[in-house]
Amino acid sequence: MIPQIANRHDGSVALSFPYHRGVVDALKSSIPADGRSYHPSTRTWTAAPPYADTARRLMREAFPFVAETEAAGAPAPDPIRQTDHAYADLHLLPSAPPALVEAAFRCLSKQLHPDRGGQHEAMIRLNAAVSALRARQGVAS
Repeated sequence: MIPQIANRHDGSVALSFPYHRGVVDALKSSIPADGRSYHPSTRTWTAAPPYADTARRLMREAFPFVAETEAAGAPAPDPIRQTDHAYADLHLLPSAPPALVEAAFRCLSKQLHPDRGGQHEAMIRLNAAVSALRARQGVAS
């Protein structure tokens, strides 16, 4: 892999380079977590606009002959299945077994139920999520 800096139109930069522990550690220590991200599918680091110059400097220090290009937009997001949103509403990973889905539903319904001070819309969303997951897992509602 050839080290590259891709300047994006939104002011962010995408960094592609062969694994280099020093660069990764420098990115993590110099740019806060909300200003950087890593995309495993493309093996690319992205630095948000306020930290783009810092990211460029770190790359040039590690790879003096780094190629710099113009890129359009962000990398394509990883595919999201419809049920992933239901798991997210229950604060679970898609690998959660049915028993954990039910336990999370019971716990969250105690917090979100309108009779206990929760929001009606939040309870509707929780009920829809657990119904979708029960249907997918073949569990009766």
